[in-house]
Amino acid sequence: MLSVMLAAPARAQPVSLTVELTEYSLSPNGIEVALGEEIQIRVINNGSIGHTFVIETYANYDTNITPGGQTNVFFTADAAGTYAMYCVLQGHRTLGMEGTFTIRRAVTTPPTPVLEVAGLLAATAVAAVAIVVLLRSRRDSA
Repeated sequence: MLSVMLAAPARAQPVSLTVELTEYSLSPNGIEVALGEEIQIRVINNGSIGHTFVIETYANYDTNITPGGQTNVFFTADAAGTYAMYCVLQGHRTLGMEGTFTIRRAVTTPPTPVLEVAGLLAATAVAAVAIVVLLRSRRDSA
């Protein structure tokens, strides 16, 4: 990360998502983000009746979003897991107005011994060729 002395560190741009609400669905009904990301969700009600939007633990916008209305939800995805997202209005969730919001841990793949050995062999071969070229150039110039 680059920084300038006495300057505040740069913040990553939030992950910007859109969720559309209709009778009786969320679109998309499955969202996956990485642990630690800043999240911004624009929630749009494209339905003909009011709806709400909840992501358990993270977003509790249980105020009625009127038809054609929208709201923005902001949070940091700070705990890995799968969380339910849904409309809290009576009967809406059971009619299908639900989905999942998954926060995944970053997966790092450790280097394999085979790749490490192959890399060492390649580096050794390059060094050997360089030495041969250097010795030949010295011999030819003498």
